[in-house]
Amino acid sequence: MMRKIEYSSILLFLIVISCASPKMAANKSATAPMAVEQEPVAMTSQFTLGRGDEITMNVWRHTDLNRTIRINPEGMIYLPLAGEIEAAGLTITQLRKEVIFKLSKYVNDPQVDINVSVLRSMTVYVLGEVRGPGTFVLDRRMKPMEAIAAAGGFSQDANTRNILLVRAEKDVTKVRALNLNISDMQSGKNPTPVMYLQNGDVIYVVPSVIANIERFMVKLSNILRPFTQLPSSVVLGNDAYDVLRGEGGGRSAVGVAVQ
Repeated sequence: MMRKIEYSSILLFLIVISCASPKMAANKSATAPMAVEQEPVAMTSQFTLGRGDEITMNVWRHTDLNRTIRINPEGMIYLPLAGEIEAAGLTITQLRKEVIFKLSKYVNDPQVDINVSVLRSMTVYVLGEVRGPGTFVLDRRMKPMEAIAAAGGFSQDANTRNILLVRAEKDVTKVRALNLNISDMQSGKNPTPVMYLQNGDVIYVVPSVIANIERFMVKLSNILRPFTQLPSSVVLGNDAYDVLRGEGGGRSAVGVAVQ
């Protein structure tokens, strides 16, 4: 009887949170481990520029073209001679090639160097039982606890042992628990490997006591919906469900999904 109640709660959560998507894809396999010790996208060659980012451009032997430019809300930048260029959605390498192509009509063999000077497009969200919930710029490698610290730390009612991490991966949104208990980590009980946040991640700090899991799941789905672009399938790990039940969240994150 207890097992039926548990899976009914999971079913209710997944049905409610999937309202932002027209379909739910079946996913019966175990949840794949999330990336650990990973550089955020901003630190790799595959980083994609976004609206609000500032770039510094230098053109060799043409100092009059050197400048710092902010990508406007339409995703565009304007350069003398080159004109308007759609920068949002391009990597640095792609944008450099586009600038060179347009400048080559007026400048002989332009040598262009482009770097990101201010990063604003990559963000993470810290919600729930923290003192200052909100959106934070992911401009460096950041661990979950560093994001919580940026949000003012835990509130008085927070569960300080376990938090939830919501992350979209391809066509699946995964909700899993992260163990923050230092003694558990040192003893090897319920260890959580080092993990760095990625663009769009949501850290949710749950309260230490949840009176009604079903109601909390409905509330959680309504809170998360504006912050996430939910793909077609949502997976709630067993470890995350254990945390909501007030247990340790130590079981492996086996995915549960509905069609």
